[in-house]
Parts: sequence; structure tokens; C-alpha cells
Amino acid sequence: LFPAKSASSDSNLRSHLGHIHKLEEFLYPSQRNQKPLKEQKISLQHKNNLDSAAINAIIQDSHIFNLFRKPGMKKFLSLATPGYRGPNRRTVAKRLKSMYKQRRSSIRQELSIVSDIALSVDLWHIIVFRRFIGTHSGDRLEDFIINEMEKLGIQSKICFLTTDNGSDIRLASQNKSKFGIRISCFLHILNLVVRNGLWFFDMPVKKSITTTSATNFTKSNTTASASNSTNSNATSVTYTDSLLEDNDYDSTIDVDKVSDEVSDDNASNISSEHNDLDKSSSTASTTISSLDNGSELSSLENDTSDDDINAPLLPSIIEEEEDKFLDQSYLDPTILLTKVHFILKRIRNLVTFIHRSSVLHRYVTKEIKLKIEKYNRTIAINDPTKKKIKFKEMTLDMKIRWSSTFAMLSRFLFYESVIISLTHDPSKRMNLTPRQYRKLKKLSFTSLDWAICRSLEAVLSPFNHSTKILSSRQRPNLSSNKAIMVALTNFLTTSDDDLLTLEVLFKKQLSIMFKFYLEKHVGDEQAKATLVRIK
Repeated sequence: LFPAKSASSDSNLRSHLGHIHKLEEFLYPSQRNQKPLKEQKISLQHKNNLDSAAINAIIQDSHIFNLFRKPGMKKFLSLATPGYRGPNRRTVAKRLKSMYKQRRSSIRQELSIVSDIALSVDLWHIIVFRRFIGTHSGDRLEDFIINEMEKLGIQSKICFLTTDNGSDIRLASQNKSKFGIRISCFLHILNLVVRNGLWFFDMPVKKSITTTSATNFTKSNTTASASNSTNSNATSVTYTDSLLEDNDYDSTIDVDKVSDEVSDDNASNISSEHNDLDKSSSTASTTISSLDNGSELSSLENDTSDDDINAPLLPSIIEEEEDKFLDQSYLDPTILLTKVHFILKRIRNLVTFIHRSSVLHRYVTKEIKLKIEKYNRTIAINDPTKKKIKFKEMTLDMKIRWSSTFAMLSRFLFYESVIISLTHDPSKRMNLTPRQYRKLKKLSFTSLDWAICRSLEAVLSPFNHSTKILSSRQRPNLSSNKAIMVALTNFLTTSDDDLLTLEVLFKKQLSIMFKFYLEKHVGDEQAKATLVRIK
């Protein structure tokens, strides 16, 4: 029955009985698991449905194309849906092309029955939602937009074209017969008003008035007095076109540069900051009488010895210093703007320093969590209707979004007690190095600094609320522009009877820039369009 060579072995017989006749009791232990179990199969229709859902998830959440072939995801799928293998990257890429064509076709079909269309374009996405490659010249942008409109069959239906305030896109969209009325994005206008009006990032370098360009935009004392009731002796500020440059494509803050600006030298921070500004390419030229005196500029950033920084001051002395600063800033607004510039710069320095030090980061995170827990317990008792706040770290801002500066400032103020304890009295329990200790001492904030930050937050709060309203994508917001313009204008209006405060000084400065940018970017046609749509 069996070959002679197998006479002394019954392995084949046992295997035959166990696997063919299902008599598994005759199998050796080593023979029981030799045959792998068949994978559970799913229907083709179910697999196609899962593939479509997986590809949509990759697109919607911007995942890598081979997400569902990663080891961890494969293990999860084997438990969640046995027998299913996710699509590989080639399948995703292939399906993506067909989905894109289908989507474009459906858009063309939907737009074919629409009579009037308002477009919004910028360099991040121009109709086709893809990167614009090459020189960003007005001619190339115009040709590109026209080409895409022709592909969609909407070249004769455009009534409005909303753009940012960059010179390239303004030049590209000036052809009214092709693009209709150009609408300046009001969010970009607010960004320019706040960012340039309060010197958030760029502080003008002092230059002689005789060297300024003939194209300068000059805000004279009489104009400032008529519109904002400022003192006739106030220093005139001459803005060049470069200060008012509508560049909306600035990068985020250079963290390396910010970190390097925190020096270990005993010299004041203001000296190094002033040198950096003289070396850099300025965005403005201005006549600032107070900046001609080095001692006056140094007084704005009172970074003397550690003892002077942390020396306790009587309330009467603090109030006297604040009143003196108010009087000086009233006569010369650039004193306040310079102070704001360096305070924000110091905040960025401190936040970067904390993020880069594991010791400081652990300490600050722990203190922030304790403060939030205490706050949530308090509101739960006193006002249960208030929402509890979640943990959020201190953050840095970026030029292209002024609201990021507001967020940075608001969080910094909320964690004021943590910052004061950290910078004025660094704990020895944190095991700081002498170098870290000196840096924290230099990055401390005076009572005047905190007062300026609180006033700045109060004045910018309506701007932040307006930004949130205009950022909605659920409805057209052109009709909201006029209401917000009027509301902000009323908020920034001051009178001679107003008590001189930091808020009043900020409002005067923002009012000047707000009126300037509205006159520059909001034309008669756009103003009329907002009136029609607000009814």
C-alpha cells in the first residue's frame, strides 16, 4: 500500500486521515497547524464601497496616499473588517484623477444655470485650487484666471471679483469688462490697519524728512487734529508707500532669529533691537523727533540692572510714571507705538525661550494647567452658564494674520500671574542655569507693560470679533462689510472731552490708518455694492 521508503513512517497516513477524512485525532501536533486558515473574503461590491470611503477620507483629511497600507492601519483593518485590504497609493492616485474630472464636470453643470457669479481669488487657490507656478506678474495671473473661467464656461457671467490687496492681483483684476467690479477683501484691509497702524512687526527707521520720496503719504498735524482731535504739537509721521505695502504673503515669525535676539550681555535689550532695525531693510521712513535722542529711546525699554527691574514700586510712583508716559505719547504717538513694538517683540522672545527649554516648558505647562483648573472651579460656582476653558499653550503670531497676534496677546494676559512669577522670581527648584536665569530676568514686564497689553487687547477685541464674522464661509459677507465699517468707525471715534487713556491713544492711531486704507482700497463701486446688499 505504501512505498518501501515510508514503511517505517505513518506521517502520510495520519495526514491523509486528518486532512481528507477530517479525523484530526490521528494527526501529530506538528501537523495540526500546517495548513493555514483561509482568509475571510468580502464581496466585491462591499470592497468597492470601502475603497471609496477610504479614498474620500484620505482626500478630506489630507492624509498620505498609502495610509491604509501602513502596518498599524493594516492591523486595525484586520480586526475591524476581516478580509479587507485598504487601497494602495496607485489606486488612490488613479481614482483621484477620475474623481477630479467628475467634480469639475458637476461644477460646470451647476454653473451653467447660474446667471451671475462672484469669484474670490488669491495666490493660494485660483478657481482650480492648485498652486500657481512661475512669476506672479499681473499679466500671467490675468491670463491664468481667464483661461480657467473659459474652461468652466463662466467668462461672461462674472459680476464681482474679490481679491486681496497685493499689487500683482490688483493689476491682474483691473479689467472690468472681464472680471466685473473688483472687491477688496475687507479682512485683508483689517490686517493692514492693525499690523501697520500699531507697528506689530515693522518699526520705521528714522530718516531725514528731506530724503523721503515725493510719493510719500503724509499725515500732517492738522489732519490728525481734525480727524482724531490730537494735539497740534504732535510729531508728524511720514509714511512711505513701502510702509503701507499691501504684502499679504509674509512668512511666519523666524523663531531662530527671535531666539537669538535674547542676549546674555548686560547691555539693554533696546540697544540690540535698535541695531537690528538699522541693519534690516525697513518698511518705512518716518520723522520721529523723540528717537533722535538715544537716552529717550532707551527709556522706552527700561532694561537696566536686575535689581532695578524687580525693585518694588509704590502705587503712587507707578501711577506717576504711567501719567508721564501718557503725556509723552499724546504729544508724540511714536513713543507709544515703539513701546508696543518692543513689548510684542519681548513676548515673542519669552514664548520662544519657554518652548525651547524643556525645564521651563514643563514648569509653565504645569502652572497653566493649575490656573485653568482653578478658573474652571471658580466659574462653576459663581457663574455656571460660562463655558469652561481648555488647556492652550502660549503661542506665537504671524504677519499674514493679525488675529494671531491678538490670540498670542490674550493668552499671555490670561497667564499673567504665571509669567510674573516666572520672570520676576525664577524658582531655584527649576534648576535653571545662570544663563537661563539672566534671560528670564531681562524678559520681565513692568506694570506699565502689562497696562499697555491690557489696553491693546481691549481696543483690538472689536477687530477680532469683526474678523470672526467676516471669516464665515456659510454665507456671503459683502453685506456685513458696511455694518462692520460703521461699527468700527464709531468705536474708534474719540472727542476732546474723553479722558486721556491708553485706549484713547490706540483708537486715534487706528482711526488714522483705518480711514487711509478704506480710502485706498474701497472704491465708490464697492461702497455702493455694500449699500445695495445691506438693504
